[in-house]
Amino acid sequence: MKRIAFLSCLVFAVLWTACSGEIVNNNNGDPSVTLTLDKQTAKAGDTIKLSIEVKNFQLDKNKMDSSNQSGTGHYHVYLDDKKDTDYFAADAAATLDFKVPSDITEGKHTLRVELRNNDHSPLDPVVEAKAEFTVAGETTGGDPKVTATLDQNKTKAGGVLKITVKTENFSLVDPKPGMTPKANEGHYHVYLDDNVGSNYLYAGSKDSTEITIPVSAAPGAHKLRVSLRNNDHTPLDPVAEATLDIEVEAPQGPAVSATVTPTSPTQGQELEVKVSVVNFKLDKNKIGKTNEAGVGHYHIYLDDKTGNDYIHVAADATTKFKLPGDISKGEHSLRISLRNNDHSALSPVAEAKVKINVVENTSPKVTATIDKTDVETDSDVTVDIKTQNFILDPASIGKANVSGSGHYHIYLDDKTGNDYLYAGANGKATFRIPADATEGAHKLRVSLRNNDHSELNPKAEAIIDIKVTKGNPSVTGTANPKVVFSGGEIKLDLKVRNFTLDASQIGKAPKAGVGHIHIYLDQETGTNYLYAGADANPTVTIPVNTKPGAHILRVSLRNNDHSALNPVAEVKLDFNITEDSKPAVTAKADKTTVEAGKTFKLTVSTTNFILDVAQIGKANKLGTGHYHVYMDNNTGLNYLYAGADLNPTITIPNATTKGKHTIRVSLRNNDHTPFTPTTEATFDLTINESTSPVVSATIANNLVIAGDKVKLAVTTKNFTLNPNGIGKANVAGEGHIHVYLDNNVGSNYLYAGADANPEFTIPAATTLGVHQLHVVLHNNDHSEYSPKTEAIVNITVSDGSPKVFAQGTKGSVKPGEQMGVSVTVQNFKLDPNGIGKANVKGEGHIHIYLDNETGSNYLYAGADANPTFNIPASTKAGAHTLRVALHNNDHSAVSPAVEATVSFTVSSGSAPSVTATPDKTTIAAGDKITLTVTAQNFSIDASQIGKANSPGVGHYHVYLDNETGNNYLYAGADAKAVITIPGTTAAGAHTLRVSLRNNDHSAVSPAVEATVNFTVSSGTAPKCSASYANCTNYTDLTASASIREVKFGSAGSGNSYTPKCIKIKVGQTVKFDGNFSGHPLKTQCQEASDMTDTSTGTTKNFTFTKPGYYNYYCQFHSNGTTGSGMAGNIWVVP
Repeated sequence: MKRIAFLSCLVFAVLWTACSGEIVNNNNGDPSVTLTLDKQTAKAGDTIKLSIEVKNFQLDKNKMDSSNQSGTGHYHVYLDDKKDTDYFAADAAATLDFKVPSDITEGKHTLRVELRNNDHSPLDPVVEAKAEFTVAGETTGGDPKVTATLDQNKTKAGGVLKITVKTENFSLVDPKPGMTPKANEGHYHVYLDDNVGSNYLYAGSKDSTEITIPVSAAPGAHKLRVSLRNNDHTPLDPVAEATLDIEVEAPQGPAVSATVTPTSPTQGQELEVKVSVVNFKLDKNKIGKTNEAGVGHYHIYLDDKTGNDYIHVAADATTKFKLPGDISKGEHSLRISLRNNDHSALSPVAEAKVKINVVENTSPKVTATIDKTDVETDSDVTVDIKTQNFILDPASIGKANVSGSGHYHIYLDDKTGNDYLYAGANGKATFRIPADATEGAHKLRVSLRNNDHSELNPKAEAIIDIKVTKGNPSVTGTANPKVVFSGGEIKLDLKVRNFTLDASQIGKAPKAGVGHIHIYLDQETGTNYLYAGADANPTVTIPVNTKPGAHILRVSLRNNDHSALNPVAEVKLDFNITEDSKPAVTAKADKTTVEAGKTFKLTVSTTNFILDVAQIGKANKLGTGHYHVYMDNNTGLNYLYAGADLNPTITIPNATTKGKHTIRVSLRNNDHTPFTPTTEATFDLTINESTSPVVSATIANNLVIAGDKVKLAVTTKNFTLNPNGIGKANVAGEGHIHVYLDNNVGSNYLYAGADANPEFTIPAATTLGVHQLHVVLHNNDHSEYSPKTEAIVNITVSDGSPKVFAQGTKGSVKPGEQMGVSVTVQNFKLDPNGIGKANVKGEGHIHIYLDNETGSNYLYAGADANPTFNIPASTKAGAHTLRVALHNNDHSAVSPAVEATVSFTVSSGSAPSVTATPDKTTIAAGDKITLTVTAQNFSIDASQIGKANSPGVGHYHVYLDNETGNNYLYAGADAKAVITIPGTTAAGAHTLRVSLRNNDHSAVSPAVEATVNFTVSSGTAPKCSASYANCTNYTDLTASASIREVKFGSAGSGNSYTPKCIKIKVGQTVKFDGNFSGHPLKTQCQEASDMTDTSTGTTKNFTFTKPGYYNYYCQFHSNGTTGSGMAGNIWVVP
């Protein structure tokens, strides 16, 4: 059978190599593909990582679905016999995650990667690779288990061991930031001896990996603990661990070991590396100086980099740096290399290697650059903004939040909330540095925001350092139009810097940085100005006698007393007076008396002015435009006619009063603004009361929105609106109305009926701008009344829809405490006088609701832009939302709903407290004490340690006596904390302080602590060193059944004592086993004369009578004073 299987595999290998999944058709440079899987066994729902490698073929996802290009394309991934469009994925990445379907059958399955052209067609011939995996059924063997083996169980401190890990009832997955726990899934930590928490040697999911033993590990016996962990790094419950015994030898020369946090960082993430060295001194003050033996620093290299190509240089025991943002995903090595002062490598090389698994950073990121870093107050700067994993969407600002999209705020220094310099979503932001910014260093913070203006969680910001200097007052601006007639008007748009325009101060005492402006023509000075005031957009009239040609408007900043600034601050704006003669207009009517509702013929002529109907609504052009016809003092949109016809027919409004009226024909620019200087023709008409049918119409609000309903008020005279006659025989003086938009006629009406208050809808497709509603009288049979009788109503169509924005005044409140909100609305008027009255479109007030409350269950109802209200006393602690909703006058919600949300946190109403109970109150120095810790009104949450602070959430520190800061004995969130009292603690009364801490380890304010009093036994403190021979962890041999034996030389591990750090009780005996002639035993320090120097024989027993530490060493192989090399320590407890 084996031979048959071999031959089958050999034949099949012509097309496919089963072991690697590679097509072997790579002759003459043909495309080929290789597929490998990170695991060969998986369960339904597991993820398998696919690695795809191609040759002679370019993978390019950007060209997917485009025209074919030889040698370029992508691949399809198929499961089993799937084909064509039934693929799992179409991609071009080098790696791909495949999630095993939940409904897949148990047993063997095949993944197939097939190269495809840009248009998804297969290559000819087909190029593919296959790889098999096995789907296992759900394991029913009970709790998760772990086993582990080592390639060797002996190494030097700083050495590397290879560990192989196997699990049962547990799936290993790479740990990534923000993962949530999932049953029977996670990774493992490798700890040395009794270390816990983040003090691991490795955290990951590799079946086999390398572990570096810290150089600080004392020579002797140690244990490696392989602990299964949930996705959030917490231990399983019950704990699942495997323990391996190892023996550590002392290094002979300089050595280094290191740990890194996190071990699965994202691209560009900051890493923390902790470095330990022996036989070497780290001294950052010596970097770059003359070499000294045993002194220097370290370089950190990525993978195989060498020389000056390091990513970090330091000499601290703990250092931080950021990974490159473009580092590839997957496994990488950090090499910590000891260096001489001059940066050369030690000889022999002393390095530590730490593995990291880089995962893709899918969290939003932002980078920003500025056009200049030295800026003046009140000056404009431009910032370029780029984002990753985040879409800048200006159209969604103020709308409902959408994950992964929004906008940004730019803040100066520590400003927050609405106190930003700029808010937007463009790739470039131009804004002004505040005039009151202090001189010196500042920071601009570009903060990514959700659509509702709330900050992302976690925060995503870019920081730009700038230096601000105080600028002198200045003024810039533009003048339009650039060409005018003498007597014409010019509008200025001015911007001042480092100066405040204040009309209320004109004529008062001078005040630095405050004043107004003078505008002079050409070289005029003093009081010969065209304008004096504080408007940043003034309009000036050019004197009628000004000569044609080039001229200058000088805008001069002035003190309150009208004196010029020193130094002078002004801007010169060029313009021209045209040599052409001024425009003029004449007009006359074909009659002098007109009946109300009737028409007259107008004759218009202009000189030096072109009437061009094609330019109406376009950009202004000197000497070109149209005209408006007004009656009496009407202005704006209340014209009888707007156009460029030389002989228009004008209809007198039906409601015009009897008597003499003035008709004004006014020349207008293309944009409908009046020509300057004002140019009009006027004549009088006598209006008689009409005996014919007339109609008039008005509208409450000329500003309407396309798609909305409007209502007219229609009145008729000498004509009866009869709804019952519609469609019947005509009756003189009776009928109904049609309402048309602009030039529509016939059946294209918006309304047909006899209602005096007709309501109809403005078509949604109506263009923005000015339009006319024609209210036309019609006979019963729908024919138009003759002569045509109509009323015209001018309207402006807007696209504005109501919007509301809100910002909370507090991020956290207590139940019953007052909260405030700052509210801004667009296309909506907050009217306190309208509350409870009839609805008026675009007007109303706001309701503020807590969370999902509706109807009358609001916290506030009113029209204040800055309302305050109390959070209900019954509100539970935790995250909540305020909904600020626009409502009509009658309290109904605006439709569609218009809301803004404000997120905030309710903290516990009562102050946090903590209690702690010990399992014993008398203890020997070096022993353990267990504290039972309970917190009230405070959530102790291990998963939040190191994250952003959240009110009422955190952990605790345990301090001895008056210690503070990082000098704690314990930091965590366990309900029962096991605390080791330092071996050097003096005998007598002591206190343990249990201190509540925020997530970032800062103390809760005000401080919240519990104290536990206890006594350290023994009459005197140990006189010998507890850390001699680098002993920090002692092998506990106090149990009566323990074998208390120390081996060395030929009987042990050569030039070291095994175990070298042991703990025993008073009265117990320790046997030394080895060759004393080759390793003479010397005592450095002992509490009593229980040990004697020994230089002959192979065994020796010592019985210990007094608590304390007994320091000893080998005369030939150790520095007895320091305890380096071959040395040991015996800790004797009562």
